[in-house]
Amino acid sequence: MEKTSYHHGALREELIKQGIKLLNEEGVSQFSLRRVAALCKVSHTAPYKHFKSKEEFIECIIKYIMGSFSEEIRKVAKEHPGDRCLLEIGKRYVTYMLEHQDYFNLLFLGQKNAVVTITDMQFGYETNHPFSIFTEVATDYLKEKISDEGLRNRMILQCWSSVHGLVHLVISGVVKYDGNYGELADMMLSSMNLY
Repeated sequence: MEKTSYHHGALREELIKQGIKLLNEEGVSQFSLRRVAALCKVSHTAPYKHFKSKEEFIECIIKYIMGSFSEEIRKVAKEHPGDRCLLEIGKRYVTYMLEHQDYFNLLFLGQKNAVVTITDMQFGYETNHPFSIFTEVATDYLKEKISDEGLRNRMILQCWSSVHGLVHLVISGVVKYDGNYGELADMMLSSMNLY
């Protein structure tokens, strides 16, 4: 196999991208840094210059995905600070996850699912969970409009469940829509009176 040369920093990102691909294709049990190195056409020791172990590498993959997702959701919230903020971040959740189905599969359909717990309408979740970013941005928007935290959290849960459910149904092939999924999400969320 011919080895590939990468500029400084480019190998780490390429390893992560190929790692996402391999995790989606074969799952955690078949995943190895050696196999990712082969996909990147580098020596089997090259990934260890960036990651100490398979577990650390997988954590870096999750952080990479969440960093990208978080940046996108925060950008949309900044661009739409008014009354359509929650609706716009919901729409972007749908379009982003459909554009990055491999991310969605890893985060929610893989063997390492993060759980959201709800007790007395208080949420519990890991920091690196899409719901944490969604909740943070939605709370920033809603806290001035709805002082009751329980009511506010119910609205956030309703919105997230709708957009997350839509993404899951589309990715699993249960729902096929002949139009734009962002527009479909807009119609769904608009009917909820999200302010």
